[in-house]
Amino acid sequence: MKILFIHECVTIIYSLKPGLEKIGHEAKVFDMRKYPFGEQKNKLIAKIESFKPDYIFIHGDPPGLNWSALWDVRKAYKIPMIYWAVEDPLYHNQLSRGIAEKVDYVFTPCVELLKEYQRMGKKSQLLLFSCNPKFHKTLPPCKSLKHDIVLVGSNYKERATTTAKILQPLIDNNYDLMVWGNSWWIDRNLPFSIPEKYYGGFLPYCMLPWVYNSAKIVLGVHLDNTSLTQTSMRTFEALGCGSFYLSQYTKAHEQLFKRGVHLEWADTTKDLLRLVDHYLSNDADRNSIGHTGQEFVYKNHSCYQRAHTLTDFLIKNK
Repeated sequence: MKILFIHECVTIIYSLKPGLEKIGHEAKVFDMRKYPFGEQKNKLIAKIESFKPDYIFIHGDPPGLNWSALWDVRKAYKIPMIYWAVEDPLYHNQLSRGIAEKVDYVFTPCVELLKEYQRMGKKSQLLLFSCNPKFHKTLPPCKSLKHDIVLVGSNYKERATTTAKILQPLIDNNYDLMVWGNSWWIDRNLPFSIPEKYYGGFLPYCMLPWVYNSAKIVLGVHLDNTSLTQTSMRTFEALGCGSFYLSQYTKAHEQLFKRGVHLEWADTTKDLLRLVDHYLSNDADRNSIGHTGQEFVYKNHSCYQRAHTLTDFLIKNK
């Protein structure tokens, strides 16, 4: 099977693409957005004619993509298109639904939306994020990156309240905290921001495993708490690195993992500080959960399992 991805992102480059290749399929990434808007159609045609893919794969809503060119090429070449609706459920009505109407297959991380896609007449399947055991793995800590607590992510204003509930108590109590991501973290015009001394800057994705392996606690914050299955890739990345992962409570974490076995979550500020203090001072407990969580995601949530989910469904639903 040959699959052509039409833009670059870490979930493809570091996870789904190597997963497909590992189980014997061909996968290529052709980022249309690297070309001027008006040239994207001809560049895509040239790639299709040289690679001859069985499927074209769309992920989310890549900015700068010439959607009209993509739909024109689909009509001309009649190549089935796959859409991974990674913005579900938050942006389902504004985004995912409209794109889904124009493709052949829809994969979503949100189990609650499967029936809706099926009612639209779409062949649809659950597809969660994953870890890549070849990349998200245990590494020796890096001295320059050592911190007790880290968070890697973006300071989305939509989750400002949740982010503040996690980070502000740690800042107020002077924990050894470092936050990595874009400069939104120190933008005073946003609903929540952090003091500059806690800001590590933008982190190249290739450095993620080193940051996680150099911290005692990796934090998680999430935009959604309505789905039993949708959770960010951060969860799988952190557990894949063997990190001790502490997040806010979400229904998906409760559904997919065991609290105190694979990871931990905090329901209140008091709970957050209690868990942080306990696990910072109890290396054995912290390391045990990190190890168990890593084993669990390697067995159940690796990019190889996701690649099988994708290709098995495509084969059965041609």
